Amino acid sequence: MTVAPMGAAFGVPVLALAVRRYTHRENRAFAFSFFYSMLCLGCLLGSVLINIVRDMMMDGAVILGVKISWMRMVLGLCTLCTFYTVIAALFVRDIQILSDLPLKDREYCKFKPGSFTVRETMKEIVGQAKFWRLAAVTGIFIGV
Repeated sequence: MTVAPMGAAFGVPVLALAVRRYTHRENRAFAFSFFYSMLCLGCLLGSVLINIVRDMMMDGAVILGVKISWMRMVLGLCTLCTFYTVIAALFVRDIQILSDLPLKDREYCKFKPGSFTVRETMKEIVGQAKFWRLAAVTGIFIGV
């Protein structure tokens, strides 16, 4: 559970970058507002889910002959709720919205990723001071 803050610290900026990439400059403010409102709604519904599971299964449950605490049940339900995003990600088109034309033209192009190796990419990321600042802040808050 101590790596969850690190996952959140790296996950939310990636999602915010996706919102930027898949929106036009003219509707980007609305897209970010919608994204953050859904993020807050997810946090609210997550806390409601945790409270419901805790109230219903305070003493745990026996599933397939194994006693599971309410905390493990919450972890399992959260994993199931998150799994749909993996399936949904398979259906996202890999495009890039062109913001140099008006939105009504609905211009986009097929994204052409660079031909970098994993080693080159990691070397570039680790070589940036921003990465080490983010890693240091994340390390400070792990387990808090």
